[in-house]
Amino acid sequence: MQQKIYLDGPFGQIHIHQWGQGASCIVCLAPSPYSGVAYNTLAPYLAANHRVIAMDYPGYGQSSPTPSTPTIGDFADAALAVADAVSPEHPVIMLGFHTGTLVAVEASIRQPSRVRHNVLVDVPFFDPAKRGELLIKMGSVRELTPNLSMLAPDWNFSVAKRLEHVPLARGYELFVDQISAGERANAAFHAAFSYPCEEQLAAVSRPTLVVATRAGLHAQSMAAARHIPSSTLIELNDVDVAVLEKGAAIVAQTALQWLGE
Repeated sequence: MQQKIYLDGPFGQIHIHQWGQGASCIVCLAPSPYSGVAYNTLAPYLAANHRVIAMDYPGYGQSSPTPSTPTIGDFADAALAVADAVSPEHPVIMLGFHTGTLVAVEASIRQPSRVRHNVLVDVPFFDPAKRGELLIKMGSVRELTPNLSMLAPDWNFSVAKRLEHVPLARGYELFVDQISAGERANAAFHAAFSYPCEEQLAAVSRPTLVVATRAGLHAQSMAAARHIPSSTLIELNDVDVAVLEKGAAIVAQTALQWLGE
């Protein structure tokens, strides 16, 4: 059963979603532009033998915002605060998807003793030039307008384009989550595309699984695996859309098998 809990963090309250009661803890880190709601489908597959936590980044969902534009480091500090609160005696497993992979990387660099393993699903590992393009395209402050049409791209992103693979009610849940950040909706994209991936991935010391699906970041994930020392790469060629929804069961199974659980 899912529970919702508030914790104290470096920028105020952190809202988490929790499943399971196992001694081993998995902290799930969301893709932009979502909160921990992104893991509502995947988390139950992980929760049989684990306590699974999906956190809302500062400024997303129901977590307090940062005082200025957040960075991946800010999100990582929040994730480590969650780890300290929910698993003070044992290191946690950090599982990230898209932007969440960068947060997991940064958390494991900042406090390697608090992270047992990283599981990185579809890493947005772009070269500096491409990151600069994406930062301009996707990282600016979201302008609010009185016109309902401004929400059409969000509706298409979370609902209309995925109806074949994601139930309407779930797509609507993700749409509401996506728009709830308002002007801050693009802040996580800004953080991701400002992150110096090359040097940070090379600094990872924790055992790391990179999962490369065919849903859009396959080449980038393959490159990320080459940059992370002693990483394990697993390709999921049958997962090519809606990774955390249609692909949830196989992604969870892949992660658990690699973890030996």
